[in-house]
Amino acid sequence: MNGAQAIAEILRREGTGFLSCYPRNPLIEACAEIGIRPILCRQERVGVGLADGYSRIHRGRRNGVFAAQAGPGIENAFPGIAQAYSENVPMLILPAGQSLERQYRHPTFDAAEVYAPVTKWSARAHAAAELPELMRRAFQAMRTGKGGPVLVEIPAEVWEEELEGELDYEPVVPQRAAPDPAQSAAASSTIEVARAAYGFTTGTLQVQPPGAVVEPVHAHPQLLEHRHVQVGEGGAAVDRPAAAGAAGETKVPAAREPAAAPAGHHQGQVPRPVVAL
Repeated sequence: MNGAQAIAEILRREGTGFLSCYPRNPLIEACAEIGIRPILCRQERVGVGLADGYSRIHRGRRNGVFAAQAGPGIENAFPGIAQAYSENVPMLILPAGQSLERQYRHPTFDAAEVYAPVTKWSARAHAAAELPELMRRAFQAMRTGKGGPVLVEIPAEVWEEELEGELDYEPVVPQRAAPDPAQSAAASSTIEVARAAYGFTTGTLQVQPPGAVVEPVHAHPQLLEHRHVQVGEGGAAVDRPAAAGAAGETKVPAAREPAAAPAGHHQGQVPRPVVAL
């Protein structure tokens, strides 16, 4: 079993549904041989979008995987991966890389380093023996805590290098995380009794499993009707008064211009307390 076959087998054990890809990348053939369907795109940004959308519709419980060619291929994927990072979308990026002897030579593109600011975790394999541990770390980072893309760059010779012995890999068990119950209860109580509370949740809700983040908001329906509580995209139905839409310049006017403060507050006075949900 060489490096490409080892990665393909790890993807199979992790339940990968398909491989979004743009040739040339040795992983494409290796995945096809064991039943993981490759879906080729015409441009890398589209391939990243396929993996991104797959992770979103499965709410992060299953993750999209994108394989790119070395150099220009993984360079073209940058916008899509940066967007996934800003929106906390967990997906796995597996670019081919230049040979190890060319690494750190100008102008060789260093994907592991260049993508570090827009991935949750990135690394480069230097030998086939490192692949099981690197892939385990990648899936652990992708499925634990706040979501985000992860990247493992595979240099040319590592794809072909033989992995000695049996492949030692067990699927990663996600580690769930949640706010402290006592603090959640205190925040809810504060909002309920506040004269002018204002809260806003982020768009991360849209890729979280049911109950992981949405529950603290939906567990208190009265909060969604509070005139100063606004819920980010994915946290409430779009027809609810509290729905604030997406963050940034694209958010709905209600999120840019909070409702007027209730009686007893002067114009321009910032509502207190401010509670992040």
